[in-house]
Amino acid sequence: MDKRIIFDNNGTLTVLIPSDNYRKRCNDLNDSEFCQHLIKKDIPATMRASAAVVDISAIPNDRTFRDAWKKNGSKIRIDLPEARLIHQDKIDRIKDREMKRIAENIVIQQALGNDITALQDKIQDIQTAIDNVGPNINAAGTPAVLKAVWPVGLPKE
Repeated sequence: MDKRIIFDNNGTLTVLIPSDNYRKRCNDLNDSEFCQHLIKKDIPATMRASAAVVDISAIPNDRTFRDAWKKNGSKIRIDLPEARLIHQDKIDRIKDREMKRIAENIVIQQALGNDITALQDKIQDIQTAIDNVGPNINAAGTPAVLKAVWPVGLPKE
């Protein structure tokens, strides 16, 4: 079946994917009737008014900003301000992980009596890259441009 049902689930866009097996059990219904049946069966009554049946092509393939998807009639749009927050949060999580890794390495290298200057420089370089990327995140006008904004020297994952 090439249809999906989207609805607002307390501020989060939910995509209901009809099961092929269940569709076969309801073969007496046409696609439209089947989707209406699913809306009544699977979506809480308080959320049914927001439900829309969409073609599978309306669902974005790129899930990078999945938590920023918003229903716009029978289409899905990406809420760019929300996507910016998601992207900044991802950068911050990876930065924190990387800084912790470097700090642990500094402790080890100090205990071994090794020079830690390069590691200290790496911390400064990451912080500078983080500071420099903020304006680019705010200026990103599309999800694709936003996704490409990343601090130099910070691993992607």
